Amino acid sequence: MEANLRQSDRWAEYLESQGWLVEKLGNTKAFIRKIPPFGSVVKIQRPVEIPAVEEIDRLAKKYRALFVKLELLAEGDKLLTGFEPDQFPNLATRTIILDLAQSENKLWKDLSQDARQSVRKAQNNHLQVAGFKLGEPGFERALGKFHQLLKETGRRQNFWTPSFDQLRKKAKIFGPDAALFLAYSQSHTPLAGTFVLLQDGTHSASSKEGQDLYASYFLLWETIRGLKAGKVKHLDLAGVYDPRFHRATQSWRGFTAFKRKFGGKEIEYPRPLIKYYHPLVKFIFKIAGT
Repeated sequence: MEANLRQSDRWAEYLESQGWLVEKLGNTKAFIRKIPPFGSVVKIQRPVEIPAVEEIDRLAKKYRALFVKLELLAEGDKLLTGFEPDQFPNLATRTIILDLAQSENKLWKDLSQDARQSVRKAQNNHLQVAGFKLGEPGFERALGKFHQLLKETGRRQNFWTPSFDQLRKKAKIFGPDAALFLAYSQSHTPLAGTFVLLQDGTHSASSKEGQDLYASYFLLWETIRGLKAGKVKHLDLAGVYDPRFHRATQSWRGFTAFKRKFGGKEIEYPRPLIKYYHPLVKFIFKIAGT
């Protein structure tokens, strides 16, 4: 099984920059967030090897964990004593992966008729797409413009957005594995943007004007072409609606319909698991989930 970005050294470096502690349980990284004076929370995300429960318990005791959350790559064959299904995933539990090793013609044919028409309409509106890499002229300015679009999209669609400093830190740590694409109008106004972290997915955003001009369709298609030209093999579209977690993902239905228009393979991760180490915390989570 291929290692996931959430277990990479660079992801650990990024989380450490955001105040998380990193501990290794064998070959698996666990991330700890201290919550003074109550203790801590622990998350283990997409491990290739599932640590023994005894190791997890020792880590939980060391940091006075309120709970440990485990989000798997695939169903494990270990008996995880004390763990139970969790209703509040931190990571997307279902996503779409595009195979960029296919020919551009095949990728184009995989688009729905509506998506192809929308790309053509954007081209008729004379939109342009530019790509940026860390260290290249204009990257910092372009990232700032993207962040403004992201904040606008978050307000419009009611979802949390990372800070500019968080995006910049990711770009710095992941370097050549981070890419930014912006779609512009004829007047050079940024209309839509995609920040891609390879092996992890994308942050995407657009203005209201961009939506009216089909900028998001054109941008994603040009992002696919740009990544393919850079020899990238896969693109994770970073989460779609999962009926198993209707409450957590129901607001994703709009962009899920958009993403499905680009073809690809839909994959589903196992339900996250949680082990509580404090009865009051378990009670509060159970009440919140009802």
